[in-house]
Amino acid sequence: MITVDDGQRLATRDLAGPPGAPDLVLLHATLSSSGQLLRLALGLRDAARTLLIDRRGSGESVMTAPAPVSIARHTADIAAALDAAGIERPVIFGHSFGALLALEFAARYPRRVAAAIAYEPPYGAVADPVMRSMIGRVGHAVADAYAAGGPARAAEVFVRAVAGDSGWDRLTPPQRAFLEAEGSGALADASMLGLEPLGLARITCPVVLVTGGESDAFYAPIADELAVRIPGSTRLTLPGLRHTAPITDPAPFAALIRETLSGI
Repeated sequence: MITVDDGQRLATRDLAGPPGAPDLVLLHATLSSSGQLLRLALGLRDAARTLLIDRRGSGESVMTAPAPVSIARHTADIAAALDAAGIERPVIFGHSFGALLALEFAARYPRRVAAAIAYEPPYGAVADPVMRSMIGRVGHAVADAYAAGGPARAAEVFVRAVAGDSGWDRLTPPQRAFLEAEGSGALADASMLGLEPLGLARITCPVVLVTGGESDAFYAPIADELAVRIPGSTRLTLPGLRHTAPITDPAPFAALIRETLSGI
């Protein structure tokens, strides 16, 4: 656990790797936590030292006053976590909103990232106008739901908005309980305050933009557009994988991360 400059406490997990191993940071999705990426991290213990971070409102990083969190604040928190761990220039892997933050961090702190792997970032600012409008409505709906019904209601509204009513209705009771407990994370992330798409051109490290072959069609056009905007980036599709794959099927991502680590 670390405390950043404004007093917020952030939970981190720091898994040692072999002597001299490169550094790796894993950034989780909205309505998730670093614990859901532990299987991925443990599969890489022979290849990297791995730092996992619970964002504000997620996992054990409880906010005393839950609220939307700006991209600038999220990325500053990542920098603070790296400083506290003594990590200078890691490879960063991000899942969903964590992938969006991996890209924003690489743009805002270009000297602090050796390479970035972004799996299905919901980077709505580069989407078509209809999708941008939809994403904006999600942020407002989640804030209203939180004000009216707290974390559980915010989580439900977020899932129904991004995965449809069936996405919420088919959840098992344990899955639903987990997501409801993470509802403050939805409030923190959904507004996407302060995205800087023009800043993507400042990224200097290698970037791999990844989508799953069985994911919602929403993600592929965004990744395609990001590949145009990020200099020298690589665009990759992993057949058969859904949006939750870094949690449910980490092996393909471990292989991709290993390949990236070996190239830095």
